[in-house]
Amino acid sequence: MPLRRTTVRHARQVRETLKPIFPGYLFNRFGESHSDWRKVNATTGVSKLISFAQNLLAPVPQELIDSLRLRCDQKNILLPLTDLAAGVRVKVLSGAFWEFNGQVETLLQGDCTQLLLEFMGQTTRVDISKIEPERSEI
Repeated sequence: MPLRRTTVRHARQVRETLKPIFPGYLFNRFGESHSDWRKVNATTGVSKLISFAQNLLAPVPQELIDSLRLRCDQKNILLPLTDLAAGVRVKVLSGAFWEFNGQVETLLQGDCTQLLLEFMGQTTRVDISKIEPERSEI
């Protein structure tokens, strides 16, 4: 379960806490036969397994799992991207600016990056989350 550090402000106090990247989700690998996966749905605390059809589980690409593991430290805390720098060209893969191309202007504190996006005939500065889902091509 990959985690990320977040800052919590409450009653004039600031503290850092760890939160899951995918809250409420558990990734599981089933054997070749997939014979017993329906038993998981009957387990206390499990809402349901994500599936495309009644008898077909939704697979998560192994490349995504591997890249998440590579980005985590020994305590499963997701490390910041190290290949981003000012001037790098990126493509936003999710959110309000999905499919927009831009250039990294500044890496901000926390999980944000300031991008220069080109749209409507001009360049616009936008702050965007780096963890939106896993690499907004960022």
